[in-house]
Amino acid sequence: MRVKFIKDYEAKTGTGARLIKAGTVLDLSPEKAQALINAGVAKAVDIEGFTLPLLDEGQELIIAWLTESGRKVYLTESPEVKARHEKQGEAWFTYDELKAIEGISREEVERVIEAKEVFPGADVIERIRKGVKRDEERQGKMGY
Repeated sequence: MRVKFIKDYEAKTGTGARLIKAGTVLDLSPEKAQALINAGVAKAVDIEGFTLPLLDEGQELIIAWLTESGRKVYLTESPEVKARHEKQGEAWFTYDELKAIEGISREEVERVIEAKEVFPGADVIERIRKGVKRDEERQGKMGY
């Protein structure tokens, strides 16, 4: 888990103490990272500051991120994990669903996220495929 230190911290290592300056970003085990976060020494971040890897109670990886519009979105490889966690107001995706929305416009992605927030458990793959096929047919008729 990636953390950014928000204050100087003296870490105890196998070779002695090491001073970690505020602003330093490190990848740590989830347990160590959480302990530092709880102590108010660090905060969780990623490369761009938007995504956050999490582990659920079954130790399954979940990725959470914020869209440009400020919506929180969750990604998991497991449909079972998705079903266990999703609730109204949250948008959960599996990798297959993420692949299905690849290439659609940002506005369409926002509509998909909104639909998943309102209808937890909604399977958007078929709906997206039908919409893309319909758009391709429409473009073909117009000579694009």
